[in-house]
Amino acid sequence: MAYREIKKRFTLSSSINVNDQWVDYSKAVFGDFEPSVIQYKQTKQAFYAGVMSMLGMNLQITNLSDDEGVAALQRLHRECESFFETQARI
Repeated sequence: MAYREIKKRFTLSSSINVNDQWVDYSKAVFGDFEPSVIQYKQTKQAFYAGVMSMLGMNLQITNLSDDEGVAALQRLHRECESFFETQARI
């Protein structure tokens, strides 16, 4: 599944809840595919690890000036988009 398709299917809900985001993400990624128990657990662990990593980066960004923080978020956004466009072929 291409990045643009995932982006369309996986959108932030009004809920600020990691599990709700996981459910939305897993539906977008797995769709009708039934993953193995191990694949499901590993994917969920990776998803939560990504959230924890982003939380850590967000904490670091809070120590920056507004302009530096915006620039940092823009760099992170570009990096993620580049990854999905060039490397992630799911």
